[in-house]
Amino acid sequence: MLDENGIFYTKFNIGDRVVIARDHPDGNEDLVCGVLGTITKVPIAEGYWYSVDYDIEIDGGHDCDGTSRDGHGWRTPEGYLEFATNEAEDEISAESCQSVIDFLCT
Repeated sequence: MLDENGIFYTKFNIGDRVVIARDHPDGNEDLVCGVLGTITKVPIAEGYWYSVDYDIEIDGGHDCDGTSRDGHGWRTPEGYLEFATNEAEDEISAESCQSVIDFLCT
């Protein structure tokens, strides 16, 4: 997004927990409202998408150029994402969170 001075900034940052807010970004049938993920790369300019490591393995998923677990990564437009709420986060298993941390820290 651009601020009032025309400077590019992003809504989300690397490590932010997000939830799909609109079904099927870029036509992916596995990504529906409520699916949780972690931002692994932010856009560099208008028109670029976020790299997200989703908690579920998704059809056609990839590793987002090495920033996500293979099969869990998907580039997603900002308009499909919202910050995950504490209620949504309560449903995430500790094992799921730890696997993302382990992957990103290696």
